[in-house]
Amino acid sequence: MVLGAIRKLMTFAFLMLVASVTTAAQPEGEALLDTDIPKVLLIGDSISCQYTPYVIKQLNGKAIVKHHKGNAGPTMRGVANIDTWLETTEWDVIHFNWGLWDMYGWRYMEVDRSPEAYEKRLETLVLRLKKTGAKLIWATTTPICPKAERTGGITLTPQIEKNYLDAAERVMKKHGIQVNDLHSFTKARRDEFALADNDVHFNTEGRKEHAKQVAKHIMIAVSGEAAAQPPTDLPKLLIIGDSISSGYTMFVAGALDDVASVERINANGQHTGTGLKRIDSWLGDTDWDVIHFNWGLWDLCYRHPDSKVQGNRDKLNGTITTTLEQYEKNLDQLVVRLTKTNATLIWAHTTVVPEKEAGRFVGDDKKYNDVATRIMKKYGVRINDLNTLSSGFPSQLFTGSGNVHYKSEGYKQLGRQVAREIRTALKGAPESGEHGRGKKK
Repeated sequence: MVLGAIRKLMTFAFLMLVASVTTAAQPEGEALLDTDIPKVLLIGDSISCQYTPYVIKQLNGKAIVKHHKGNAGPTMRGVANIDTWLETTEWDVIHFNWGLWDMYGWRYMEVDRSPEAYEKRLETLVLRLKKTGAKLIWATTTPICPKAERTGGITLTPQIEKNYLDAAERVMKKHGIQVNDLHSFTKARRDEFALADNDVHFNTEGRKEHAKQVAKHIMIAVSGEAAAQPPTDLPKLLIIGDSISSGYTMFVAGALDDVASVERINANGQHTGTGLKRIDSWLGDTDWDVIHFNWGLWDLCYRHPDSKVQGNRDKLNGTITTTLEQYEKNLDQLVVRLTKTNATLIWAHTTVVPEKEAGRFVGDDKKYNDVATRIMKKYGVRINDLNTLSSGFPSQLFTGSGNVHYKSEGYKQLGRQVAREIRTALKGAPESGEHGRGKKK
């Protein structure tokens, strides 16, 4: 209880700091009218409160940015308070969001928060915002937690989330509102940004990256340029994997923004056992064109409950997560399931195990990749050999001695190769030296 009270006090202190930064950095009320610099209002929940100070810094000298007082909460709170938040200022741009509170409920469990009710209230709010004459930017709601949310213990399914996202998309399309797709941007990097699997909030790096996206869209609105909307007919790519894939996904998305819509599972793919349990939910009901996938580093890892090393890794006293024999059985089942999607499949060989890794033996990556090669050849699945690539990396590309993770440049090189393999697959050409499998229609 004491720990909980301390956490609440720290959260309150942070929000007060955000409010003080916003207030101190921006003039209030009529003072905003005395400048030709564009005036921007940010409306949203605690996610927006956390990135606001960084947006202010990003747009210093280019726009006056202000966040309304407090947390926008669910749409019903917005309907009740929107006039107060708008004040009498003639805003040039209003960047806004409601969503997480409507989905999770929190202190509004007794109110109708269905997607239908959410859509009606969002329609009301957009109509009110349009009356301001400001250029409006809708921020899509950032992703839900993969696990039960820590404060309310509520677990939401991807389908529930999609219902709310679709409702908001209908309203914005109806009114021609510019969209800042923070959901897709964040989903691809949730492992990197999220505080925890049971927390909707983000670390400092995540807040800064959100701010960059927000600032970019605000400047698009201010300049009068049309917001760049991703084409809806691009091939859909899903990346499945552990934290290594999380690290390179952003570079893949950047390299393929003209040829594919890139998404990554909203979790750490961990080992093949986790894959078998969660593969259906990860695939959802999307008609994927390409699926790039891997399991391995978690499977070959030895862990012991008494180990003090991160992840309880201990290759001397621990137990292996998945034996080679079980790995082959699990991976075979996963490939069979993936082939049913009719997507073009690309297997990524497990990256190298470096010397001095606490829970993994050097060379085991080769053994597990040999097993994977047999399975991929059996089903005619393309192979992207990230192991050979990463084996040639100099030590400075790793985050530390004995660490399987990489610095930004390492992930960038992995991402480039992943992007090249996907481009080749989209063109329908078989990979040299490996078997390719064209998409069935």
